[in-house]
Formats: sequence, C-alpha cells, structure tokens
Amino acid sequence: MKITSMEIVGFGKWENTTFDNFGDFQMVYGENEAGKSTIMAFIHSILFGFPGKQSSHLRMEPKNKGAYGGKLTLSGTKFGTVVVERLRGKAAGDVTVHMEDGSQQGEAILNEILNGMDRHTYEAIFSFNIHGLQQIGQMKQEEFEKYLLATGTAGSDRLLLMNDSLKKQLNALFKPSGKNPEINQAVESARKSRDAYLDSKEQNEKYAGLVAELERLEQKEAARMENKRALQIELADLERLKEKWPIYSEKEVLAEQISRQIDFPPDGLARFDQLETRFNEQNHEKMQLEERKKALAERNLAENELDAHTAGAIQDLLESFRVYQERSQQLSEQETECDLLLRQIGMDFSLKELDADFDEEIGQISLAERALVPSEQENKFMLEAERKEENRIQQEVDELESLLWSSEKFQEKEVQLKHVKKQSPYLFGGAIILLLLGISLALFVPGFLGYTLLAMALVLFLSGFFRKAGSTDEVARLELEEQQRYRTKWKELLGKLDDVLMRMASLEETKAKLAQERERIEAEKAKLYEQLNLKQGASFEADMAFVKENYIKWLRLKDLEERRDAGRAFLKEWEMKLQQFPAEGDTPEEKVASLRHKLRIYRENMASTAKNEEKMEQLDGQLDLAQRDLRKLREEMDALLVAAQAKSELEFRELGLRDKELSAARERFTLLAAQLPEALDFSAYPDFAALKEAELMRKEELAELEAAQAEFERLRAEKRHEIALLEEGGTFSYLTQEYYLKRDRVRELADEWMTLKLAQELTNRTVAHLQETKFPKALELATFYFEKLTGSRYTKVSFNEAKRIEVKRSDLVVFKPEELSQATKEQLYLAIRLALIEMIAEDFPLPILIDDGFVNFDAERLDLLMQLLKYRKYENQVIFFSCHKETSKYFSDNRVLVLY
Repeated sequence: MKITSMEIVGFGKWENTTFDNFGDFQMVYGENEAGKSTIMAFIHSILFGFPGKQSSHLRMEPKNKGAYGGKLTLSGTKFGTVVVERLRGKAAGDVTVHMEDGSQQGEAILNEILNGMDRHTYEAIFSFNIHGLQQIGQMKQEEFEKYLLATGTAGSDRLLLMNDSLKKQLNALFKPSGKNPEINQAVESARKSRDAYLDSKEQNEKYAGLVAELERLEQKEAARMENKRALQIELADLERLKEKWPIYSEKEVLAEQISRQIDFPPDGLARFDQLETRFNEQNHEKMQLEERKKALAERNLAENELDAHTAGAIQDLLESFRVYQERSQQLSEQETECDLLLRQIGMDFSLKELDADFDEEIGQISLAERALVPSEQENKFMLEAERKEENRIQQEVDELESLLWSSEKFQEKEVQLKHVKKQSPYLFGGAIILLLLGISLALFVPGFLGYTLLAMALVLFLSGFFRKAGSTDEVARLELEEQQRYRTKWKELLGKLDDVLMRMASLEETKAKLAQERERIEAEKAKLYEQLNLKQGASFEADMAFVKENYIKWLRLKDLEERRDAGRAFLKEWEMKLQQFPAEGDTPEEKVASLRHKLRIYRENMASTAKNEEKMEQLDGQLDLAQRDLRKLREEMDALLVAAQAKSELEFRELGLRDKELSAARERFTLLAAQLPEALDFSAYPDFAALKEAELMRKEELAELEAAQAEFERLRAEKRHEIALLEEGGTFSYLTQEYYLKRDRVRELADEWMTLKLAQELTNRTVAHLQETKFPKALELATFYFEKLTGSRYTKVSFNEAKRIEVKRSDLVVFKPEELSQATKEQLYLAIRLALIEMIAEDFPLPILIDDGFVNFDAERLDLLMQLLKYRKYENQVIFFSCHKETSKYFSDNRVLVLY
C-alpha cells in the first residue's frame, strides 16, 4: 500500500494544502517548525482516527476553529486506489472511503484495508522517531513476541487478549504470596474457621472419625479431579492428533512408497522416447530408400507408352498449363470484379456513351458558372452601394433646396449689392492716396504736412470702415454670398446625382445580362441532366463527378467482359487439346498430373540403363548406412532396458511411470512433513483405529471418574448429614456450618481457578507453537539487518535468560543495549523494526514513516541504512522526514518535498 497524495483541509498549521506525487522512497524536507511532524501526525489520524481528548497524542485542531481533517490517496490496496477522507465528527472523526467504482464506504472497509492494524501497533513497528530509537534497552522478549503474534496468524491477537484476560482472572483469584486475591482471603478465612471448629469438637471421637473419613474421601476426590484434568488435557492432544491424522497417514503411505526405490536411468523415458523417434525416422528413411530402389528396378522393366511425337505434344501442352492456370485464376477474378462493378454502377451507359467532348462541355459549364457567381455578387454589391449613394446625395439636395432663395429674390438682392459697391471704391481709393502721400512727406520733407496727410487718411479709413460695418448693405452682401455658395453646392450635387443614376443604369443593364447568362447555364445543365437521365442534385460538379466515376467503372466493366470472353475461349480451346491425350482423372489438374507422370516415366525410361544402375548402387550404400544406424539405435535402446532391468519396452515404460510417481511422492512427502508440528507424536498409535480407541478409553476413564465423583458426592452428603446430627445446637453447630461453607467456597474457587488454569495452559501451548515458528525467524532477520547496518561488527541479536535483548560482537563479546553507543543502539532498534516489518510485510504492506531518526549516525552508518531502506521500498513505501538537507542526496530530485 502506498500513499500517493494528501489533501489537508485543516490540521495543525496546515490549511487547504495539497501534496501530490509521493514516491516509493520519498523525503519530506523542512526546517524546524516547518510542519514535518504535523504531516506525520496527519497520516496517523486519517488512517486510525483523531486522538481522544484524554489521549497522549495531540489532536492538532486548527486554532481558528475551522474545518478539521483531510484526505489520503492510497494505491495498491486490495480494493485498488482509494481515497480515505476523515473530517470532524465523532471523537475519532467521520471517515469516508471513496472506492475506485465511485461508491463510498465507511470504517469497516478502512479496517479491512489496514488488515485490522491499530494505531499503537502501527506506531510501534512502522512509524518511529529519535525518541523511539533511544528506548531499545527497555524492550523485553514478551513485547517482541507480542508484536509478532498480534500481527501474525489470523486469530493470534485474540489468543493474546484471551491469555491476558485469563492471567488477570487467575491473579485476581489467587497469588502464592498474596493477601487480597479472593482465594487467598477465602483460604485464610476458612483456616480461621477450621481452627475454631476443631477447638470446639476435640472431645467428640465419633465426630472426629466422621470428619477423618470425610477428609479421606475428599483427598481421594482431589486426586480424581487431578486425574480428570490430566485426562482432559490428554483428550485435547488426541483431538489435535485426530485432526492431523489424514496428513500423517498420507505421509506414512508416501514414506513407504519412497522406501521402495527402483534403479531407473535418469530421464530414462525421455531418452528412450528420443531414441525410439530417431529409430522410427531412420526406419522410415530406410523404407523410402527401398521403395526408390524398387521403383528404379521397375522403371528399367517398364515399356514406353508414348512415342516421341506424342511426348513432344504433351510437353507443349504441359508448358502452357501454367498459362491455363493463370487464365483460370484471372477469369475467376474478372468475374468477381464484374459482379462487384455491376452492383456499384448506378447508371446505364449502354444506350448513350459519353463522347470525347463530354469533359470539355462539363468544364465549360463549370467554368462559366464559377466565373458568373463572383460577377453576380460584385454587381449586387455595387448596385446596393450606388443606391445608398443616390439616397445620400438626394437627401443633401433636399436639404439645400430648403435653404435656397427663389430666383426673383436672388436677382433683386444681387442688383442692390452692385449699387453699394460703386461708392466704396472711391472712398477707400482717396484714403490710400492720402496715406501714400503722407508717408512720403513724413519721410523726405520736414514739417507737419506729412503727418497731417496721414491723419486725414486715417480718418477716411475709419469713416469708411464704420460706415461699412454698420450698414444693412453689408448684411445683404453676406447673405447673397451664402446663397451663391448654396447654389454652387446644389449644382455640384445635381451633377453627382446624374453620375450615380448613369452608373446605376449601367449596373442594371449588366444585371440583366448576368441573368441571361444564368438562364443559359441552367438550360445547358438541364439539357445535360436530361441526356444522362439523371436527377439534378445539390451540386453540379458532384453530380458530374458521380457520372464520370460510374462511366469509368462502366468502361472497366466492358473491358473486363471482353477479356473474360477471350479467357473463356482460350480455356475451352486448351481443354479440347487436353482431351486428345489419354489421361486418368476427371479434372484438368488430375489429367495434367497423369500426363506429367507418363511423361516423366517416358523420360526416365529413355535414360541410360547405366545411370539407373549407378543410382541403385548409391541407394544400396545408403541402405547399408541406414541399417548400421538402426542397429546402433536398437543397441542404445536395449542398453536402457538392461539398465532398468526391464525385459520389454512395456515393462520399461511401467518402470518409468513408477519412477515419476516416486518423484511426485517425494515432493508430496516434503510438503506434508512441513504441515505436521514437531510437537505432535503419532508413534504411539499404529493406526487411526488405535488413536480412536485411545480416545475412547480416555473418555471411558473420564466417565468413570465422573461416576466416582457422583458417588463421592453421595458419600460426602451422608457423612455431612451424620456430622450435622452431632453438631446440632449451640456454638459448635454454628462454627461447623461456617467452616464447611467457607471450605466449600474455597473448593469452588479452586475449581474455577483450575478451569481458568487449564484454559491458560491450552492457549499457552498454541502461543508457544506460534513462537517456535515465528520468533526464531524474526531474530534471524534482526541479526541479518544488524550485521548489515554495523558492517559485520556485530553478528547476533538474541534474548537472554532474563528475556532482555542482547547482542554479540564479532569477537564474541556480549553487550546489553545500555552498554552500546547511542548510534549502535539506534541501529539495533532499526534492525528489530525492519525484521518485524519483513515478517509481516505480506499481510501488512504499510508505509514506513521516519521522523529525523538518524541524527546520531555518522556518514558510513547513514549510507548503510539508506541502502537497506532503498531495498525495503520495493515491499513498503518509505517516507523520510528530516531537517538535514544533506540527506537529500539519497533521494532523486522529484522525490524531495520541500516545506516552507
């Protein structure tokens, strides 16, 4: 199982954070307080539930009281890839498991995914930090075995719980040196009552005799009870023997079979079969040689059936047989293709074949239509544009006409303006003359005359200006000029409007011509469709392509039919020639084979006799070699029969089958022997009947003991009754009754204690069997890992008589954990953790979480450890949390998650 991603909704310092793409060997790097331990605690909480408020683990709820929990994506589970989501809810949180098929499950499925693993066991084996590494000296053998059993065989955890419960109940009932257990208190109370009781009855001899008799009976009953418990234990052992008897019985039968060894050559059957195959092949080759020799002899004696002329004609016919076959094949293919083309052709061209101008006619129509479409579109576009221009100009003309004066008013205003203009030039002309004269006098003649003329010119200018600006004649002049501009603009617009109308007329004429061209093209297309007897489709070019395609197929069909007819004529002529020659067979192929055979015989008979004799000599030599090979193979086969002491091939094969059965029996014997515990002893019982008889005898003995117990109860009741008669009245009766009540209570408690003790013994035996098989293997693995981690400086990990862990150095010196250096102690702890992980990896392929666990390791130790962890990643995902950046060199770049 592998964690591939996590989504933290709210946990500790992390909120709405996602970490993706976790690998098999993953490092999470961050400085102190970056949140590494929080992520590790998040994984624990999602898998096993949020810690309770009384737990030693922190719940790490967000300080802002926001959402609490998140998701883990797990791949490689027994249900495929699942997403485990745990949010705030009940004490441990509400968990939802999102399955691959989209369904949602609850806590039960998560428990099944984890195979029943709890948080305490997971943290004790798979998840550790520097504090856990430093506590190796405190591990006892019982704790080591407990982890092995709790994560081992199905039901073994219940055995441990039962054993612990029985131990607690036994301790609550009785302790050898205790005072508070119930039996200890009951015995002490019964002893005191007995002392008081004996003091009060010392004078009664009969009473004492009855009591002695009663005690004797009770002693016998105690012995019987001990025998009964022993018989019950023996019956339990017999039941286990009965359960394993089929395996034992089959094993004994196989042992007897294995004991009857036979002397059979290794791989005898395979070797014999190989020799026999080679012998048969060689014999077959010999027979072929003999047949060839016989055929040569017969050939020399045979008479020729053919003359030279007939043989030549047959040779010519046979040489053309290949052409005949090819023509036959071609004819079959041509007929198939004709049928296919007949089904594909959708038109009939038999009445009208397409002439050579058909493509040109189609091309002209298509070309004319393709040229017409853009012309129509352009004409339409330009016509719409001219209409818009006409509307625009007409609108401007209408606006100007609303501003224009009538012709009479315009002429009247124009006459008035001409009269005013006749006075203005004289006034301004005189001012200009005075101005020029004044400037000349002022420059060249001294005195005030020049300046006086300048002043007069200025007065004339100002008077003319004010007269012009203030008169109504000036306003009339401006209005007349404006009307002149309007009339000029109006004339321009009328000219433009005439141009637009002329262009529109031209476009309309073009449109009519294009419409005529369209009608002509459509008429030609309709005529063409009518000639072809074809319904017009959406596209003329697609329709014509369809016609061309069908016409090509029709031409192909006609060509095939002509060639087919020619082929049929050739085949018929060739078959008529074949009928001229005598030949066996019904089909041409059979007759050809017969003629070839006759021709071959003819040629062979025509060969020289010397050549045939030479071939026969060669065949004789080959036959001699074949005979020698056959004799050698027969000798090797006989040698195998002698080695197996078999008189015949059948006996040899029977012995070979027996040898195979013995090999299978030996393998089965080994498998069965591994299934029988060494603690079970079957040797005391010759057969299953004896075992059942022993069980029946023990049951009968147990029944006798139970009958004797009933008789004891009867006698004890009689004795107690007689004693009770003597004890009637007074203190003695009270003390006697009190004593016997307390004594019976002690016996009841003792029976209860014995029952619990028997149950504990049975569970201890079962647990011991598991310890015998798993505990040594785990110590062996721990030794292996410790030796690897320490570079072979330490060679053994074990538990001493005090059931405390100890290690042996290569120089045979033994150390306790507290006597080792801190780094070596941590290596020992890791070795034991890795051994436990490997022992349970098949049932619990869970991720390994390490939080800065190797700060005391030097470079060499750290390198050895990382090599082991990389080896471990193929069975368990390893997630390494560290604040030491130098450890990132052991991880690929895409497998280092950096926290900020």
